[in-house]
Amino acid sequence: MISVSDYFKQFRDSKEITDDIRKNASVLISKVSLLLSMIPYETTITSGFRPQSYNKKIGGSPNSHHCFGRACDLWDPEMVIGKWAQNNIQFLIEHGLYVESLCVTHASEKPSGRWVHFQTVPPKSGSQIFMP
Repeated sequence: MISVSDYFKQFRDSKEITDDIRKNASVLISKVSLLLSMIPYETTITSGFRPQSYNKKIGGSPNSHHCFGRACDLWDPEMVIGKWAQNNIQFLIEHGLYVESLCVTHASEKPSGRWVHFQTVPPKSGSQIFMP
């Protein structure tokens, strides 16, 4: 399970966190936590909320859903969460979750460089599993 505190941990004192961002994050965390309750696997958030200034500094998309409380990345070194999501598209549809393609997030040869990206906003393609 993940918590709102986990989501904002790195930037919990940011002045950029609005009530709307908190609401968006609560919805996201609720949906992702439900998914995680179905998988016997421990994980942590590798990227939750990002202030615009930090997002720009790391080369993130100017419209990153992380900046609005609508996306998170979870550590997934063994690809357990990502594969579960791929094999359970109906769950994603029913709960309004979208997952970045594993060929992007799991491209690293090193397990420490693997994560799974969830968001609550449909990508341009509208697909539950999408290419960025």
